[in-house]
Amino acid sequence: MKNQMVWLPGGDPKRVQIVQVPGLKTPFGVAVDLQNRVWVTSSEGNQLTVFPAENPSAARQIEIAVGSRGIALDSKGNAWVAVQSAYRKYPWWYALLAPKKPTSIMQEFQDGLGFLEKHTSTKHPIGQVALISPELELVSWSFGEKQGIYVPWGMSVDGDDQVWVANFYGEGIVHMCGADPTRCPAGKK
Repeated sequence: MKNQMVWLPGGDPKRVQIVQVPGLKTPFGVAVDLQNRVWVTSSEGNQLTVFPAENPSAARQIEIAVGSRGIALDSKGNAWVAVQSAYRKYPWWYALLAPKKPTSIMQEFQDGLGFLEKHTSTKHPIGQVALISPELELVSWSFGEKQGIYVPWGMSVDGDDQVWVANFYGEGIVHMCGADPTRCPAGKK
């Protein structure tokens, strides 16, 4: 886990470059918006890193919540992030229970699964969705927390700007209306 990105200028693998991004920690999900900004979630920690593709040294971190995974952008430039915890910061007791710092992403997944097996259930699922505006402001980090989101992993936004969240635990997906309430299906909010 070297906290870096791989860039293929123009999509050409012969021109591959390793990019160091200030403040980037354990990158997981990546999305690129229409302003050519790169949005990267962190599987460890509680931040989202955003930087201009042409200037990674101008990176900014936005505190969202612990355990961010998938990310998707809607047509307005809002970022939707799958969050696998109920914490903005690590609670004091987390260090006593949490897996030790992993040496590989696979070890992180294995240790994290063991932690989740002990600390979540279908009666008490953890997980929600964060929303960050195009201006890089955190709108909310806890959308859908009572809606059956159970350790979210993947995130997609469809052509109607509706949000789809894939659960890592449990079964199924969660459908959310998105940022524009006028596009919600009839009877939904």
